[in-house]
Amino acid sequence: MDMRKNSEIIICIVFFLVNPLLGIIASTVSVLMHKSDNCLKLLMLFLMLYLSAINTTKVPYSDMISYLDMYELVPIGGFRGTIAYLSFYGTGGVKDIVYSILVYLLYYATFGNQYLFIFIITFLGYWFMFMAIYKFGKTYKLPIYILITQVLILSFFTQYFSLTFHLVRQILATSLFFYALSFRETSFKMFLLLSFFAAGIHSAIVILISFAILPVMKRRLKLFEIGYFILFAAFSVVLLSTVASFLLDTVELGDSLEGNLNRVAGMEGAEDSTAGLKMLGFFFSLMTIGLCMLERSRKRAMVYPIVVNVALVISFTILGLTASPLVQYRFFYYLYSFFPFIFPLFMRRFTIFSKLMCLMFVVLLMVRFYLTLNNIYEYLPAEDALLLPYPYLIKLV
Repeated sequence: MDMRKNSEIIICIVFFLVNPLLGIIASTVSVLMHKSDNCLKLLMLFLMLYLSAINTTKVPYSDMISYLDMYELVPIGGFRGTIAYLSFYGTGGVKDIVYSILVYLLYYATFGNQYLFIFIITFLGYWFMFMAIYKFGKTYKLPIYILITQVLILSFFTQYFSLTFHLVRQILATSLFFYALSFRETSFKMFLLLSFFAAGIHSAIVILISFAILPVMKRRLKLFEIGYFILFAAFSVVLLSTVASFLLDTVELGDSLEGNLNRVAGMEGAEDSTAGLKMLGFFFSLMTIGLCMLERSRKRAMVYPIVVNVALVISFTILGLTASPLVQYRFFYYLYSFFPFIFPLFMRRFTIFSKLMCLMFVVLLMVRFYLTLNNIYEYLPAEDALLLPYPYLIKLV
């Protein structure tokens, strides 16, 4: 049996090199047949390698240009210049120091090759998320088809993928936060350590960490507790916006700090807060709330209640940010990361129906991924992503 499994793994690897999608499909079938952890990890590895390769072909735009500029300026700014974010913010203030150190180290580890840098950053982001999915799945004994569905949802969700090297700090910090969250009930010290590093990549993740630290979030929330969190979220939004406006009107601040306070105060970025983005944030918030309440209402034990509860609270917070649309739509991007965790819980009650629904949803997402690959940002042609052998997908020069 072991010989047979090993030969199947070798065949999957050959398929992947010849055509990555074929290798992904073959490894998925292998996981379903053998329910093997090794096969599942191989599937995850294929997906990380595939998506990281596609990301190297992305045409730099907007925020991505700034991140690549910071990377390219490492040898000019040196260690201190990189840590101070001189090349990115132009202020000399220290911000998100863990990401700065990571950029400095990766510049020399990748020999100054920005495409290899993009590849590694993308790989790391998906690795943290996949490990969180795997750890939570094993802890709560989720069926293997649910784990496969979660991994494939995250991989072929176009909106999430398009941000992996656009809002790179936010995505990387969120990925590390989810990995930290998988230690919340087994090793609180590890949770705090990983959360500290996540906050050092993007400081806004502190909001999610502050909710996850609360002991009450580890169990099924009562309705009145949910009500308290809604009121707390609404009050916090109003308070933060008021304080930010007051500071901007009365105190001289640096450009970087003023920029962040303008966002909180709702006074900046009107050109970014389009009706489409606001509607998308509203839709994702309501959908997440509905799925979280469904999981909460089941009589059986909840699956990873801390993830469900944090998703519930952050969704209400996003809905409460209508007075500050720029902050609202930037925060709803967090829900993309919750989506692969929350959505499959809806499909785990009726075995045959659930498996069919998982299959249909994953196939639809995969088809949509290739149809919309170049709708938001520009990558290699979708037909190349579908048909090229793996070595031809990676852009290194």
